[in-house]
Amino acid sequence: MPWDDHPAHKPKPIKTSFPLLFLSNSQDPVTPLKAGVKMARKFVDAGLVEQHGGGHCTLAAASFCTLMKVRAYLNEGKVPAHPEWGPKGKEIEEGNWEKCARDDYPWKNQMAAWKANEPLAEDASEEERVMHAWSYIRDVSVTQLRFWEVRDRIEINWWKLAELRGEEL
Repeated sequence: MPWDDHPAHKPKPIKTSFPLLFLSNSQDPVTPLKAGVKMARKFVDAGLVEQHGGGHCTLAAASFCTLMKVRAYLNEGKVPAHPEWGPKGKEIEEGNWEKCARDDYPWKNQMAAWKANEPLAEDASEEERVMHAWSYIRDVSVTQLRFWEVRDRIEINWWKLAELRGEEL
């Protein structure tokens, strides 16, 4: 028996108090869609939404479809169907899970009507309001949250932890 075929390497799916929702881009250069499917399948009844497009996270490109699925999950507890692999050799291409098109390009707000710094018209549609809010979240995440500096914050925390313990690093 090959080492990775041992039952110890195939744990039972994890049961959470409420099913998880996984979001994955179809062309993520860091964590491929296959990884998103594998992770979702490790949890009982977890749902997966594939957003067609590139970028390392679904926040990178706006998608009204994806946003509505996230909203339904958070507001109504609606979880997309558990992902199923396609036939051998076409596991991803013919896999069965929720799929959404993107409405924007990664980290570039191409849709002027949804720019966060422009006020919405009073008669703006629900789609315009949602996309406007998403653009704002994306812009704030890039300009203020500075995800790329997490490593520095972790290093600072390690130093602080060592200091609190009276240790030297």
